Amino acid sequence: NAWTAEFFYGPNMKQIAQNLRELQSLSPDRLVGLEQPWPVSNHVVVVQMESIGWEVLNAQIAGQAVAPYLNSLADSSRCFRIQAYHSLGSEDMDYAVLSGGTPSVSVVSYDIPGVTYSNALPDFMQKHGFHTVALHGNDGGFFNRRNNFDRMGFDEIWFKEDFKDRAVKQSSWGVRDVELFKLSSQELQKATRPQFHFIITLDSHAPFDLIDNEEKKVFPDSSSWRENYFNSARLLDGQLRDYVESLPRGTLVILYGDHPAGVVYGDFHPARTGVAEYVPCIVHVCGASNPPPANASLSASLPADLRVHDIINFMRHLIAEGSGEETNTCFRSNF
Repeated sequence: NAWTAEFFYGPNMKQIAQNLRELQSLSPDRLVGLEQPWPVSNHVVVVQMESIGWEVLNAQIAGQAVAPYLNSLADSSRCFRIQAYHSLGSEDMDYAVLSGGTPSVSVVSYDIPGVTYSNALPDFMQKHGFHTVALHGNDGGFFNRRNNFDRMGFDEIWFKEDFKDRAVKQSSWGVRDVELFKLSSQELQKATRPQFHFIITLDSHAPFDLIDNEEKKVFPDSSSWRENYFNSARLLDGQLRDYVESLPRGTLVILYGDHPAGVVYGDFHPARTGVAEYVPCIVHVCGASNPPPANASLSASLPADLRVHDIINFMRHLIAEGSGEETNTCFRSNF
């Protein structure tokens, strides 16, 4: 409430808001000239994967891969190791992707009033002919996302409360991820114009107790929160496989983790160097020749602090090129 905000922020709120406005222009864009163009033909899907750090790729636990599908995508598609924004919470990463700017390190960026979104990704996609959709299983008040998503340029917004008239699977936190994937897939399959879908997953959130017992495949029947992290990550991995394989040919899919899970289990530990945390960002094109895996020379030329902005801004360039705003067209509508 207003009293709480005044208590915590006091007279510094105006300065914090000003700082965030300045951070709106801090958006790394360093792949042009290094990265080969990706084929972008119709739809774009971006998925923020809850608690999926770089350490998940190729991890073996209890004699099996934690994320076999993500492993296969990382090998066959374009996979970047990016430094996460995670000063305050998961919302730092979706704020960065959607606002186009850098999140505050002192206050939840979505909670700062009076910030205009002049570089918002949904608005950009709208202006380039995409129908824009956001889906998250938690309620829209969590991190004040709904209020901000409304101002960013989404045509459709789906939070927990928007599913109230539908018979969907739910956990104690909200609508299950499989329901988000199902709705997104259905909309994309019947679409008659380009679509941009942004999905934030939830089921693999700490303390990793949001999935059903029969869904636990790595450690069946486990009550250990560490072991249930691997159960949750494996479930998400399988649901991502089913979702991505259901999408129309040519759909560009970008999957990235919001932060490592913080789980230490034997040789498995968070991908961290000091305060820096690292997550995967995978670029995949459905049913087409995928972006090639990086060769050694390209990997060596990428910044060590590569950010999710670098990947999203490169995608923006490809879409702008296709609309005639830039040269070397890579975008074509199939509709």
